[in-house]
Amino acid sequence: MSPPRYSVDPMETLGVIPAEGTGGAAPTGAMRTVLGLPLFLWAVNNLLRAMPLENVVVVTASPDIEAMAARRNVRTIGPESELDTGRLLVHDPARCFCSAETVLLALESGEHELAALRTSPIERLRCDSEDDLELMRAVAAGLAPDHPVIRGARRMRLAAPVSAGGPRLDAVISDVDGVLTDGRVHLNDKGVETRGFHMHDGLGVRLLIERGVRVGWLSAAKDTGAVRKRAERLGVQDVDISDGEKGQRFLDMCARLGANPKQTLYIGDDVNDLPAMERAGLSACPIDARPAVRARVDLVLEAQGGAGALREVVEMVLDDPRPESAPS
Repeated sequence: MSPPRYSVDPMETLGVIPAEGTGGAAPTGAMRTVLGLPLFLWAVNNLLRAMPLENVVVVTASPDIEAMAARRNVRTIGPESELDTGRLLVHDPARCFCSAETVLLALESGEHELAALRTSPIERLRCDSEDDLELMRAVAAGLAPDHPVIRGARRMRLAAPVSAGGPRLDAVISDVDGVLTDGRVHLNDKGVETRGFHMHDGLGVRLLIERGVRVGWLSAAKDTGAVRKRAERLGVQDVDISDGEKGQRFLDMCARLGANPKQTLYIGDDVNDLPAMERAGLSACPIDARPAVRARVDLVLEAQGGAGALREVVEMVLDDPRPESAPS
């Protein structure tokens, strides 16, 4: 039996990413992460800034990589497959930092290996050891989200429904305590409960609403009025603070918002959020969420609850996360 073939127009260039590795608690190879994004998806993001999705392919035998690529509509083929195309452009995922300009230069020059055209010190970094990986993580953490070598990487952490070229995101629905707050409830000397909300999340809510993404808050906690007052000030379109299983409440909120559940992102932090997450098209949690939640969501954020977790999501899903009106 002959090996499978992968073909594109012979006049076009096929971007090829050789990738092996495993996920889990201790990722290996191209599944190792920088800014929470596996190295092979850095390579995908780099190529997609200059090439169409159908011209990018990941060569792998790893089920973990195949599954993660499939969620982003990225094609994978096995190492035994034959590539039927006029030109190849190979992107080694170990060199995950690459600007769109470098990819465009490779396409224009006919260069076969991206590595040959990398000119900046950052682009020449290569992950061959754990020390290299820590250095690359430190470099990435110090760069602005729109820096040429990492632009789009945070957004690539999300799956296809809100990535470039995918269907629009209808809504973002969030738990309150543990996501929009740090999960702690403070009592003053009169026994009145208070919570703290982060201003970055507040602006994030307004950014979503300005771009036509509906926003809802879904909570099981007792509200002394602070949650509804905060939601009203920000323009949150639906607030549900009640008891009851969150899966059905999530679906009911989507119906009220006019949102397709499969094009809605849910953010939660505890096990009672799992039924809603299972019904949402995408799910995310703060980095300090319960282990059972972190193990089952699409995206574990870098921020803790109450420290800008929702804003981190906003900056991934919006192409230009800048306000059109002044925040408050």
